[in-house]
Amino acid sequence: MSFWRKLESLLLGMRCLYGHRADGLLIVFVVDDIDREYMRIQSEGVPITTAIKTEPWGERFFQVTDPNGVVIQLVQWVTENTEELVVCQPKNALVRAGKRSSC
Repeated sequence: MSFWRKLESLLLGMRCLYGHRADGLLIVFVVDDIDREYMRIQSEGVPITTAIKTEPWGERFFQVTDPNGVVIQLVQWVTENTEELVVCQPKNALVRAGKRSSC
């Protein structure tokens, strides 16, 4: 089952949303490879609400919106380095050339 179908199933199970729009509701998922998820979601034909972008504070994200108005944001935390792009891993660990340090 695709990510979008699983999420749709979850949201359909939330009976409190029936007949109401969820404008203003934002659900955020942290992912390990935002670019791969962006390509996968696009390939499944899901309309992209906010195209992938990276904010100056290190948040790389994109957004989709479900039929009830719920905005789903996928995010990966990154920091730019002049020599390399460093990806912040879960649990605030930073992997750089095989070494871990805090993000």
